[in-house]
Order: sequence, then C-alpha cells, then structure tokens
Amino acid sequence: MRGMGPRAVSTPNARSAVRFLPCLCVLAFLLPASAFAAVSEAAEAPAGLLDFTPEGVLLAVDIPLGSREVRFKNEPAYEGDDLLRAAIPLGRNEAEFVGFAWDKSADRLYVDTNRNLDLTDDPGSPYRPSGVGGPLTVFKNVRLTIERDGLPLEYVLHVRLGLEWMSNALVVSGWQGRVTFGETEFEVTVVDNLDGTLGVEDQLYLTAPGEKTDASAGVQPDDLFIDSIAWGLPGHLAVAGATYAVDTAFEMTERGVAVRARFLPPREPLGEVRIQGKHIRELVLTGSNVPVCIAFTPGDRLRLPAGMYSVNSVRLEGGWELGYPRDGNAYRVTPEKPVTLPVGGPLRQRITAERHVNRLDLSLAVTGAGGLPYSREGQFDAPPQFAVYRGDTQVHTGTFEYG
Repeated sequence: MRGMGPRAVSTPNARSAVRFLPCLCVLAFLLPASAFAAVSEAAEAPAGLLDFTPEGVLLAVDIPLGSREVRFKNEPAYEGDDLLRAAIPLGRNEAEFVGFAWDKSADRLYVDTNRNLDLTDDPGSPYRPSGVGGPLTVFKNVRLTIERDGLPLEYVLHVRLGLEWMSNALVVSGWQGRVTFGETEFEVTVVDNLDGTLGVEDQLYLTAPGEKTDASAGVQPDDLFIDSIAWGLPGHLAVAGATYAVDTAFEMTERGVAVRARFLPPREPLGEVRIQGKHIRELVLTGSNVPVCIAFTPGDRLRLPAGMYSVNSVRLEGGWELGYPRDGNAYRVTPEKPVTLPVGGPLRQRITAERHVNRLDLSLAVTGAGGLPYSREGQFDAPPQFAVYRGDTQVHTGTFEYG
C-alpha cells in the first residue's frame, strides 16, 4: 500500500479506513547476500523455453469505452435495447483491436474474436457474466488468437465492464517455464499485454521453489482496482550473484507458440551500486535512458549498466514495501565511481504527538535507510495499539488508523 503512514485516533474503537490497492509484482527468492557481477562470456547463460499457460497470471489492459464505437458488418438479434459497442485495444496502433458489443439488458457480451467485424460467427460468443464486482460486470475466459509475424498467439481474458474509467481486460494467460540461475531453479513467467511484442508494457515474474506458483501475487480478478502495469519486462536482471541482459522472443515449437527466454552477459559498461540498508528481497529500478532492472536479494552491492536510475519499488523480508514520497529519487550509475542507494532496513518506528486544545493526536511512521517510509500490506488488519499513562497508571488506550 502506498500513501501516508498510520495516524492515531482518540477513540479505542476507531476503525481503519485504508483500502489496499493490489499491485502486480515479481515473486523473489531469499538467497544469501552477495555482491553481484556481470555474468562471464564464458559462463553458460541461463535460458529456458516458456510454454503457454491459460491461467494463473494477471495483467490489466484498459478499455477506453468512450473513445471508439465499433461499426460491425453483421450483428446478431440483440435481446435488449441498451447496447454498448466498443473495442479492446491490441497495443498503441488504433487499427489493431478486438471489437465487442455489450447487451446490458440481456447480460450478454458478443466478442469479435476472429476480428472480421462479424459478431455472428465467433466461437464461444456470446458470453454470460460470471458475476458482478460492485460497479463492474465480469465476463470470464474470453479466448483470443492473434497472429503476429506468422505466429498464432493465444490469450485468455476476463473482461470487466462498467464505468468508463475502470473498465478493463485482465490477461490471465501467459508463458511459463523453468530457468536455473546459479544453483537455483526458478519458475519464469512472461505475460504479454495483447500487442504481440514483448517489452516494457509486459510483465516478467520469478517464483522460487517452495513458493506459491501464482504470478498474480495474490491479486484477484474481483478486486476493484488493479494496477495496469507495475513495471515492464526488465532489460536487466540481477539474481544469484550475477547481472544478466534479458532477451525474450516468441517461437513456434511442437507444443505451440512458446517464449524463448535467455539471460545473457550485458554489453554495456557496468557501474557499482552500493546498498545502504539490509534485508532487501526485491529491488526494482527504472530510468529514462535505461531499461527496467530488477534485483533479488542484492546484499550490500550489485553491478548495473551505466545510466540514470530511479527506485520504482523495494520489498523487504516480511513483506514491507517502500512507500511514498519518493521525490528527488534519481541516481547516476557510472563505471568510474560507486553510487549508494538509501534503501532497505532496519526499520524504525517513530511516534509524534501534537496537541489540539483537549485532543492529543499521535502519528506513527515506519522508516528505513535514508528516512524513507515503508508500509506492509495487511498491516492494518491488526492496527498498532497505543496506551497513555499518567505516571504508572494507564488512563487511555486506542489504535492507529490509516490517514
């Protein structure tokens, strides 16, 4: 959860008003802390073939309902009279889309899965809603096959329709396989955002042995708010004591279209990044002139391609995550001089008190290295408690609420 820290209220029965917005994230594995180096040219580069999986992941693609009304050549006899004709975008090219018609009165969704502007000849269509999540009507397991460079790419979607600003298509399919980094075999998952090109608007997940093999990281399709993109497919990955350049491409195999994932020696000059704090499980860095970089349990230092970086997210052991604000968060990595990132633990609690006439307001902040704030998903399910004493006598008790 990102935002301000918890604030104490004067009544013991106060309830937290926090609503956690789930965030798609990479699942990391706790490895021994070590300094990261560039993988040697002579070393065997990790690689794997990722097969199609129809479920278990989650990436949201916004559906701009008000920007386009699709005109179909042929349509069915609709049962209702409240219709919405719109499109699911397939990337930034406006000519690439999948049209649909939502018959609201009859609870039917007609999807032009073969993209011929005929809504009467599509397998599986029309779809019935699987449920209503608040203001959203959800149509699950909408299947598409989109050809890109001669390859038939498959997708499974949950289409959620309602208010224009929250309607989206959730991609629940992807490509999954195993890749060994160092001595540890990870499950690697890649999710495409429907444009048929693997890049910064897509997702990569790593799951270590023994962890839950759910790349959606606990986010459920019924959650009202889902981040469209947490971060993109990384250009570089630091894991198991080495730094790799990430190379992914679609490939036809005997089992269908797969993703060939290779983790290669970086070609760029590398600079040293020193980590001020400890207990970091996952670190995500982004930049305007460098691709996304993801590091797992970096220890006290790692090596990254030269460039300007910003800290996108930090996850510590125990589920603590870096919060906001992050203003002024920019670091230049060069081969000539190490740079220090003020992230990580140990975490410290700080309570401040401010009196307003006959009311005493207590505020709790949890900070780590550099004084940056941290929060933990679910931490307000059992909010921190406080007690007020006059001498040795307790005169009041209460809990902190978010705000």
